[in-house]
Amino acid sequence: MDEDEAIELIDEYLGDIIEKVVVNYEYDINFDDDYEDILKHIYRNLVKAWFKDEPSLKVFEDKLRKTRRRHPRKLEIVLSYLVSTYVQKRQRAYPRFRENDR
Repeated sequence: MDEDEAIELIDEYLGDIIEKVVVNYEYDINFDDDYEDILKHIYRNLVKAWFKDEPSLKVFEDKLRKTRRRHPRKLEIVLSYLVSTYVQKRQRAYPRFRENDR
Protein backbone atom coordinates (compact mmCIF):
# COMPACT_ATOMS: atom_id res chain seq x y z
CA MET A 1 0.00 0.00 0.00
CA ASP A 2 1.24 3.47 -0.86
CA GLU A 3 1.63 5.49 2.35
CA ASP A 4 0.66 8.76 0.64
CA GLU A 5 -2.64 7.30 -0.55
CA ALA A 6 -3.32 5.84 2.89
CA ILE A 7 -2.64 9.24 4.48
CA GLU A 8 -5.13 10.81 2.08
CA LEU A 9 -7.71 8.26 3.23
CA ILE A 10 -7.01 9.06 6.87
CA ASP A 11 -7.46 12.74 6.12
CA GLU A 12 -10.70 12.04 4.26
CA TYR A 13 -12.27 9.74 6.86
CA LEU A 14 -10.72 11.00 10.09
CA GLY A 15 -9.55 14.56 9.43
CA ASP A 16 -12.60 16.21 11.00
CA ILE A 17 -12.32 14.01 14.09
CA ILE A 18 -8.60 14.74 14.40
CA GLU A 19 -9.28 18.47 14.18
CA LYS A 20 -12.06 18.18 16.78
CA VAL A 21 -9.76 16.28 19.14
CA VAL A 22 -6.94 18.82 18.79
CA VAL A 23 -9.29 21.75 19.45
CA ASN A 24 -11.27 20.12 22.28
CA TYR A 25 -8.22 18.87 24.19
CA GLU A 26 -6.15 21.95 23.32
CA TYR A 27 -3.15 20.00 22.06
CA ASP A 28 -0.17 22.20 21.25
CA ILE A 29 -0.27 21.63 17.51
CA ASN A 30 0.22 23.90 14.56
CA PHE A 31 -1.84 22.33 11.79
CA ASP A 32 0.23 23.97 9.06
CA ASP A 33 3.45 22.43 10.37
CA ASP A 34 2.34 19.20 12.05
CA TYR A 35 -0.74 17.89 10.26
CA GLU A 36 0.99 15.61 7.75
CA ASP A 37 3.28 14.21 10.45
CA ILE A 38 0.25 13.54 12.67
CA LEU A 39 -1.45 11.67 9.82
CA LYS A 40 1.67 9.55 9.27
CA HIS A 41 1.88 8.79 12.98
CA ILE A 42 -1.79 7.77 13.05
CA TYR A 43 -1.38 5.67 9.91
CA ARG A 44 1.58 3.69 11.27
CA ASN A 45 -0.14 3.05 14.59
CA LEU A 46 -3.50 2.05 13.11
CA VAL A 47 -1.85 -0.41 10.74
CA LYS A 48 0.04 -1.97 13.67
CA ALA A 49 -3.10 -2.18 15.79
CA TRP A 50 -5.54 -3.39 13.16
CA PHE A 51 -3.58 -5.64 10.82
CA LYS A 52 -1.09 -8.47 11.02
CA ASP A 53 0.51 -7.50 7.70
CA GLU A 54 0.42 -4.42 5.51
CA PRO A 55 -3.18 -4.19 4.19
CA SER A 56 -4.25 -3.27 0.70
CA LEU A 57 -5.57 0.24 0.20
CA LYS A 58 -9.11 -1.09 -0.22
CA VAL A 59 -8.98 -3.14 2.99
CA PHE A 60 -7.58 -0.14 4.88
CA GLU A 61 -10.29 2.15 3.51
CA ASP A 62 -13.02 -0.35 4.41
CA LYS A 63 -11.69 -0.57 7.97
CA LEU A 64 -11.61 3.24 8.29
CA ARG A 65 -15.16 3.57 6.96
CA LYS A 66 -16.62 0.79 9.13
CA THR A 67 -14.85 1.96 12.28
CA ARG A 68 -15.99 5.53 11.78
CA ARG A 69 -19.58 4.41 11.23
CA ARG A 70 -19.80 1.77 13.97
CA HIS A 71 -17.52 3.11 16.71
CA PRO A 72 -17.23 6.91 16.42
CA ARG A 73 -16.68 7.52 20.15
CA LYS A 74 -14.04 4.79 20.46
CA LEU A 75 -12.33 6.16 17.36
CA GLU A 76 -12.26 9.64 18.87
CA ILE A 77 -10.62 8.24 22.02
CA VAL A 78 -8.02 6.33 20.00
CA LEU A 79 -7.26 9.38 17.87
CA SER A 80 -6.92 11.54 20.98
CA TYR A 81 -4.44 9.03 22.38
CA LEU A 82 -2.47 8.94 19.10
CA VAL A 83 -2.37 12.73 18.84
CA SER A 84 -1.17 12.93 22.45
CA THR A 85 1.60 10.39 21.80
CA TYR A 86 2.64 12.40 18.73
CA VAL A 87 2.80 15.58 20.83
CA GLN A 88 4.84 13.83 23.53
CA LYS A 89 7.24 12.38 20.97
CA ARG A 90 7.68 15.76 19.31
CA GLN A 91 8.28 17.48 22.64
CA ARG A 92 10.97 14.96 23.56
CA ALA A 93 12.64 15.48 20.19
CA TYR A 94 12.35 19.28 20.25
CA PRO A 95 12.16 20.53 23.83
CA ARG A 96 11.11 24.13 24.11
CA PHE A 97 13.42 26.81 25.44
CA ARG A 98 12.28 27.95 28.87
CA GLU A 99 13.41 31.04 30.75
CA ASN A 100 14.00 29.03 33.93
CA ASP A 101 16.52 26.77 32.19
CA ARG A 102 19.14 29.49 31.79
